[in-house]
Amino acid sequence: MALALLLAWAPVAPARAVAVKSFSCEMAHTVDEKAVCRAPWLRRLDDIMAAQYVALKAYLRRRRALRPGWAADMERRLRDGQRDFVAARARCAAQEACIGTLYEQRIMALVRIWRELLR
Repeated sequence: MALALLLAWAPVAPARAVAVKSFSCEMAHTVDEKAVCRAPWLRRLDDIMAAQYVALKAYLRRRRALRPGWAADMERRLRDGQRDFVAARARCAAQEACIGTLYEQRIMALVRIWRELLR
């Protein structure tokens, strides 16, 4: 159910961002990155999360250019949340279920940021 909801949100990102990866599997060197690269469903979640993150960053950058200082708090939340996500994913090591849960939580957090921005 949660995965279906997440996949339904995938089209929210611009088409050009869909091919974005949060890291390259060819360059993966941590245990958690290698686990993501081995599991197609985790790679898909990574694609969705990375596309949302890139799209949010671009949106906030454009808004900031129009209104300096407008999105500083949201940009900080976005950046800090991503750092926290990467650290938590590393703690999962190679446990796919743990990594998948974190991706689902991060994607939903990004969706909540979109909701705040677009209301």
